Amino acid sequence: MLTHYDQSTGTLTATVTDSNGTALTGGTVTLTIVDATGAEVAGDTWPATMTDQSDGTYTYTIASDLLSENQKYLAQITASKSSIDRYGEFEIYVVTDRS
Repeated sequence: MLTHYDQSTGTLTATVTDSNGTALTGGTVTLTIVDATGAEVAGDTWPATMTDQSDGTYTYTIASDLLSENQKYLAQITASKSSIDRYGEFEIYVVTDRS
């Protein structure tokens, strides 16, 4: 599972494939974000359902006030379809805007 977080838009994108590398489309993909202590981040209902983009990618937009700058978070992503189950974790580190 490949994952990318775009801090400028707040969009988390996960690309999900089966064991053969084939895109997993039409699956159910959920996201839970936890802080450094392992507690779920307040301000949203977890697990949240990620939006299927119909090409094996799934997206979720994280509210701009949900994550604090200079903090580490862990995105826990679960994907399932029929007999296929995938789990991945992705570290998010929010940096201070340097513009």
